[in-house]
Amino acid sequence: MVDAQGLPALTITNLGSFAVRSQTSIINNDPGVNSSYSIVGGGQELWGDFDKGIIGYFQTNGDFDVKVRVDSLQPVHRYAKTGLLVRENLTTTSRMVSLFATPTGPTELPPDQPTGEDTVEFNFRRAAKDGSNNIGLGSPGYPNAWLRLARRGNIIYGLIGHDGTN
Repeated sequence: MVDAQGLPALTITNLGSFAVRSQTSIINNDPGVNSSYSIVGGGQELWGDFDKGIIGYFQTNGDFDVKVRVDSLQPVHRYAKTGLLVRENLTTTSRMVSLFATPTGPTELPPDQPTGEDTVEFNFRRAAKDGSNNIGLGSPGYPNAWLRLARRGNIIYGLIGHDGTN
């Protein structure tokens, strides 16, 4: 579950083609002042040279500052992820910046490495075929994994915290 402050309702979309889980959904529990979203999704990857996954999104322009608390992430796969993603558009090779948290502890898949990555990653794609750029920022610290993406001019900042303030 993801909690946020003052975000609008999210729209769900698929990026690319992949096997979709039948229970794909976004529940906009409380859009507005104290926004809360429950997201069930699937996909292949939201990273690398192209994206194949399900996202919930809203459109914005110019400067922004979005902060969310990720209180849980089901440990289905070692590389499952949730978090914030900024995209130039909805094509699979769009320029993008993301701040994603991965599972902690045992996972169902893959069978040869059934342990979550236990990290927050800052990922970016500056152009097509330039998507394998990432910086590890440490453990998410569930249930208080605070993620923040902000844009000021042409710079996008990614920050993490464990108390919503620092």
